[in-house]
Amino acid sequence: MKWKKCVFLLLVSCLLFLQTPIATVHADVPTDYDGKTSQSEDAEQTQDASKTKEQKEKEQSKKKNVTSAGVPLKIEQWDIGRYDPYVVDANWIEEAVGALSNALFGLNKIIVDMVDTGMDLLFNMNPLEKFSDKMETVNKAIFHSLKTTYGKLFLVISLAFIFYQIAINRKAQGGIRNIITLVGVLVITGLFMANQSFYVKTCNNIANVAQTTLLSASSVIVDLAGSEGEFVDNDKIDPKNVSKGTVAIMRNIYFDLTVEKPYLIMNYGTPDKSIINKKEGLDGLSRTDTLLSFKENEEGKDAKKDYTKTYEVDKYENANLASNSVYDQLGIAIISCLAGVALGIPFLTVAFLNFLIGFLILAVLYVIPFMFIISYLPWFRNSGYTALGQVGTLFVLKSMLAIVVMFIYLTCYIVSFLIPVSNTGTYLINIVVTVALMVVMFWKRNAIVKFLTAGKVNSADGKMLGDIHKGVAKTGYKTRRLVGKGAKLPFKPLANRYQQKKNFKRGTKNAQIRKKMADKLAKKEQQKKQPEKSCY
Repeated sequence: MKWKKCVFLLLVSCLLFLQTPIATVHADVPTDYDGKTSQSEDAEQTQDASKTKEQKEKEQSKKKNVTSAGVPLKIEQWDIGRYDPYVVDANWIEEAVGALSNALFGLNKIIVDMVDTGMDLLFNMNPLEKFSDKMETVNKAIFHSLKTTYGKLFLVISLAFIFYQIAINRKAQGGIRNIITLVGVLVITGLFMANQSFYVKTCNNIANVAQTTLLSASSVIVDLAGSEGEFVDNDKIDPKNVSKGTVAIMRNIYFDLTVEKPYLIMNYGTPDKSIINKKEGLDGLSRTDTLLSFKENEEGKDAKKDYTKTYEVDKYENANLASNSVYDQLGIAIISCLAGVALGIPFLTVAFLNFLIGFLILAVLYVIPFMFIISYLPWFRNSGYTALGQVGTLFVLKSMLAIVVMFIYLTCYIVSFLIPVSNTGTYLINIVVTVALMVVMFWKRNAIVKFLTAGKVNSADGKMLGDIHKGVAKTGYKTRRLVGKGAKLPFKPLANRYQQKKNFKRGTKNAQIRKKMADKLAKKEQQKKQPEKSCY
């Protein structure tokens, strides 16, 4: 029994030893520290004169000021790797939990960095401006080669078919129509291939102007309702580059919700900087900027430990950096990962669609020379027009994409306006409501698109491009009909009158034939009845 008691006492001793805090940060507390801020402490806090300038440069860095279309980018102010949960005086179990929090928050930062980079590149990348001139050179070379090889042959086949229609098949109307369409194809092909870059850039500029107009409308709404929080920079957007400025604010919104606010909650207990920064930091920096200013080298890590122990824990009594806060930090890190993925999907999807539309336009432009050469044949006369219609449809779709960006932008603004983030609870509610609205918008995307286009486009899926193309083609057809009819002509077009006259003649001729057949049948009946009467 004695050995069992010894084992029990040994286990109890081990548990007590594990629960004993292990000092992981060592720093000298000011000798005159009495729980209140003294003049000597203020001097040391605000100036930190004990360190040389070279030593401070090794330990700390300055805040960057990087702008995009006049809007300061939050993600560029400090290295994103410095946004970490921090704990002081933790035992090995708490250090393990803190390491897990750091790992999860690090994963979140990787996701956020990827989404932010994708939004910057895919939104602001303009492949049409960069490749339109090169594409024109390539297409001219391809078209010249195809025209030399197959163009003459296809023209001979087309002329032979027209001769067959007019001379042999006696269809002069169809032959004349083929001649007119062939001349139209040759003219349109020559004009487009000679000035392809100009036409593409013009259409692209029109689409960009449409996007800018729609996004400017959302900026006006924000200004009228009141710019707050991340939307204060709405006034700084460059009027000449509204699209890029709006994307910059969206990048700030995403970074704020997924990295900055979780970081502030984990380390300070509140996401409100105005409350945190009531207490000063070092060397004239704010309290939040001071903690982020320390570099990730050995000197910076040691200085960060000293500052955190001396000021945040001992002086400011920041309980969120105490060892018993690691489990709260772990929960916030998990939530931030989920928020990064949930909010990153719609932001990155819209950015990718913007890039995809430009890429599809380049892809269609690449095959246009082949389709124009095929248009020389009478059986594929509309191939070139179809390709041009697809290009126009994609430009319309690019303009409509600004509506989606505007919806996301205004959704984030309305949620932040109605549910301002002031503590952990409001942060979680803000994230849940924003994600829920994004999900509802995606779920009801077909109904939204159908409403915005007055039923012309019924789907936001794979059929969307076909619906837009059909609507554009139908509108063009109606326009040609109206131009052919004139503004207020009381009579019908010549083609319709000719067809009506032709149908009238055919109907009259058929009526005469039916009357003759009826007369013959009546005569036969009379001839059959006459012999019967003579017998009596």
